[in-house]
Amino acid sequence: MSNIKLYISKLHDAPEPVKAAFWFTICSIVNKCIQLITVPIFTRLLSTAEYGEYSIFVSWQNILLIIATLNIYSNVFNNGMIKYADRQDKFLSSMQGLTTAITIAIILLFLTLKKSISDFIGLPPSLILILLVEIMLTPGYELWAAKQRFDFKYKKVVATTLLLLVLNPIVGLFFVHYANEKGYARILSVLIVQIGIYGYIYINNLKKDVTFFNKEFWRYALFLAIPLIPHYISQTLLNQMDRIMISNICGISQAGIYSVAYSGAMILQIIGKSIQNSFTPWIYKKINSDKTKDVMNIVNALVMLVGVMNFLLICLAPEFITILAGSKYKEAIYVIPPVACSAYLIFLYSMFCIIEFYYEQTKPMLVISVLGAFINYIMNVFFIKKIGYYAAGYTTLFSYLFFTIAHSFIMKSALTKNGYNSNIYDMAFIWKFTILFILLGITISIFYSSLSIRYLIFILILSVFFIKRKTLLHYIDTIVYKKNM
Repeated sequence: MSNIKLYISKLHDAPEPVKAAFWFTICSIVNKCIQLITVPIFTRLLSTAEYGEYSIFVSWQNILLIIATLNIYSNVFNNGMIKYADRQDKFLSSMQGLTTAITIAIILLFLTLKKSISDFIGLPPSLILILLVEIMLTPGYELWAAKQRFDFKYKKVVATTLLLLVLNPIVGLFFVHYANEKGYARILSVLIVQIGIYGYIYINNLKKDVTFFNKEFWRYALFLAIPLIPHYISQTLLNQMDRIMISNICGISQAGIYSVAYSGAMILQIIGKSIQNSFTPWIYKKINSDKTKDVMNIVNALVMLVGVMNFLLICLAPEFITILAGSKYKEAIYVIPPVACSAYLIFLYSMFCIIEFYYEQTKPMLVISVLGAFINYIMNVFFIKKIGYYAAGYTTLFSYLFFTIAHSFIMKSALTKNGYNSNIYDMAFIWKFTILFILLGITISIFYSSLSIRYLIFILILSVFFIKRKTLLHYIDTIVYKKNM
């Protein structure tokens, strides 16, 4: 108890970057916990086909979001915060103007070809139009949140995230309960909540600085973002392609079952993404001030943290799926190990991408992403037909392993070009840990029918944590005390 009080006291006295990273991570955990609580409700209210409709909608939402926004609020925006440090509000407003202009053009195109687009996507035209309005407003929130993270301000972002987390399931349950078309009702509830909150922030951004168009800012952003569009679309296709192809090859019910397993296994990927987002501005500033020696130990600690969390999820996959979705989704447990390993690899290669984006090494990323998505597509066509939807989890794992290895070479090349004779990260440790994690993660599925063996492994891991608690606490101290040096 005294140790807990000690670390609460340390957090209270910690610098703002540490508090921000902590609260953004906690927010992601709360987000996933609420989803865990509500997913069992929705999977029981919706049939597997209706849940499949919702999962296909999410897939198209993610693809259209990248096309309409160029993902500018991600790494391009962080680079702009460094480059235009004296005009950050103007840059934010201009980026919102750019994404708005692109989305309006897409809306006009949709209104011209709405029947063809509706038939292709598989959603009613009215729902697609509402989706496009939501996509137009989304950058307002994402740019604002990215700016808050860059400045290590967390209170408003955490409050807004919690509001979204509370309203989304409440409105969703209300719509689903009273609707006949429950799959579409779930989709509409998500869009309405997000339009309300994102719209408020979108308007609030305009009040600070109305700079809809700035030639310098637009040119800079487009120069970085356009080459990355195939990269982002390939990444999204890699995440969403499995469900779309399973729906076409095996049926929408199988897509719903796979989607539950995939979403469950990817829960910790969201936490990993939150950790990466929190640490990206800090790593940028360390490179900018030539203090990269502080980075290595912290990244090692983060890699272990994300790896162990995913491994524990793999161990408890049967219980996790039973609680999450019920017995009708039981067969999905064997999708958890490869997808959870993929979630770890996504975190790992994203940490490599931080270095690549800092040095604006975006062209090689394009080739890797397109090639990786193509490999995944070819493997899916062959193996899903031959083996069934289980195969999609392993084709995804193989593709992300390819990404991770390729990005490690791009990162090394970027560092070498900029005068670094060695890596910023401890690559020897990272690769040893990664190989061990994947081998154990895949092997554990053999013992899913043996409760005693799985629980023994689970207890052994917790015992290692207890025995190594001083080392773990040392890592926490490393993060807390070195993070703002």
